[in-house]
Amino acid sequence: MKNKFVDFKVLATSLCCSVVMGLISFAFLKCLDYAADFRSFFPLCYIFLPVAGIVTAFVYKRIGGKSSMGNNIIIESANDGEKVPKRLASLTFIFTCITHLFGGSVGREGTAVQIGGSLTSNVADYLGFKNNDRSTIVLSGISSAFGSVFGTPFAGAFFGMEVCCVGRLSAGAVIPCFACSYLANFVTQLLGFKHERYAISSIPDFDARFLFVFLIAAVCLGLIGKLFALGIKYVKLAYSKIFKNYLLAAAVGAAIVSLLIFALGLNNFEGLSTWMQDTAFKGDAKWYDMPAKYLLTVLTLGAGFQGGEVTPMFDMGASFGGWFGGVCGFDPTFFAAIGFVCVFAAAINTPITAIVLGIEVFGASAAPYFVLAVLISFIASGNTTIYPSQKFPVDKSLFHSIEADKPFEIGDMKVNASHIWHDAADPVCYSFYSEEGAKASIATDLGDYDEYLVEKIYDSDILFVEANHDVNMLQVGRYPYYLKRRILGREGHLSNERCAELIEEVATQKTKKVYLGHLSKENNYEKLAYETVKISLHNFTLPIEVARRDTVSTVTSVS
Repeated sequence: MKNKFVDFKVLATSLCCSVVMGLISFAFLKCLDYAADFRSFFPLCYIFLPVAGIVTAFVYKRIGGKSSMGNNIIIESANDGEKVPKRLASLTFIFTCITHLFGGSVGREGTAVQIGGSLTSNVADYLGFKNNDRSTIVLSGISSAFGSVFGTPFAGAFFGMEVCCVGRLSAGAVIPCFACSYLANFVTQLLGFKHERYAISSIPDFDARFLFVFLIAAVCLGLIGKLFALGIKYVKLAYSKIFKNYLLAAAVGAAIVSLLIFALGLNNFEGLSTWMQDTAFKGDAKWYDMPAKYLLTVLTLGAGFQGGEVTPMFDMGASFGGWFGGVCGFDPTFFAAIGFVCVFAAAINTPITAIVLGIEVFGASAAPYFVLAVLISFIASGNTTIYPSQKFPVDKSLFHSIEADKPFEIGDMKVNASHIWHDAADPVCYSFYSEEGAKASIATDLGDYDEYLVEKIYDSDILFVEANHDVNMLQVGRYPYYLKRRILGREGHLSNERCAELIEEVATQKTKKVYLGHLSKENNYEKLAYETVKISLHNFTLPIEVARRDTVSTVTSVS
């Protein structure tokens, strides 16, 4: 039986949850406003951060259970059906407010997503939804949380579908995610909450100078997102390794944050710090704003405090973009908008959401620039993420580390690298496998071979093997002694005779063609290599061709 594109029960359940999420988002946002007012009234509140840190750590350790996983448990719930503790929503609401109340530098999205995911997950379990239906309801809860807490329902819809599995959107979740994100946001706004909005004054003229600055900015913003994700990860790791007692780790981590606020006068960087976005779009951002917010947020979250990560990303991205654009002589509002979306895309791996967010918040006039900048930042950040539970079906790295005996795929072709003997850093040869079972192997730059290599390239349909030199020509040639010794050594290059011996060991009746390659210009020539190998292979009637360095060889097809 086929799954329905829209299931009425799933949609109805999701919509009911989104109304509740809209109410919770309003209450949560108002609490954060009250916390900011409290900090303004009592600027020294940060001295109580160590106490808040100890209480947070104690409660989460004693009764939190899997609640300490935060957004990761929500992602696992959507992806794999993981059960979410009912207490997660109340715990993250209360302790995020406590973090804001006493000066921790955190955001709001993470808390909202945890509440929305916890609510929908438990409702879906209670009503008996399973598999895809359950997952859709959880995704709609994520969308309603993001859309209502930021006032961006269009982006919220995409965020719910995109954040759990990078590079893939769930078709069945499209209508529930859109409907729930818009409904939750409607409820929050109906109750009277107004979200911040900014505008781009002008888009710079497109020329070589602008393009150069634009590309540098996009890469830098991607690296900021990457460093933000890595910073949180390694601060948490450092505290867990240094301190065996979790309460001591929480106390020390919180004390460090308090001391930094006191010593460097970082009160303005407590809480949401949305003033950074205001100054960025006014062209008043300072060079030190982004590093200060980065440091305080990474240390706050690394110490185990509750709160979101997205608003600090918006702060850091807009601040760096506005400052960098202004320094380079361009409209700071344009680069602030680029920074606003790029750091978010890089750290959370949600490029589609980031592009949609840029269009929703700043308008469609800069859409092509959002697309290009986001993609560059997304790639520049590599596979780092603030959510380790995210699935990565698509590797977005520009460079891939190739290791021997660890197969990888290029399209529908499987590739396996194998160790070879050569004086280089971990040299390898390659075997390529088609879906139909055909095999082609390339083995050059090897001074010798062993049983391991024979096994790896045995029974290939096509062989490309090194026939580098004739031993006699090399010995009487003009190369210096040390170079001759290197070439003739076990980690040098394969001679014509040794090449023939290798082919004789690995070729079978399946082998359709043998190419001789990497011939020395000084110590070999085509006819000599061909005849030496051909004579040595008197038991084989293999088609042999010498691969020339200056022309394309004959194409051989196998299936």
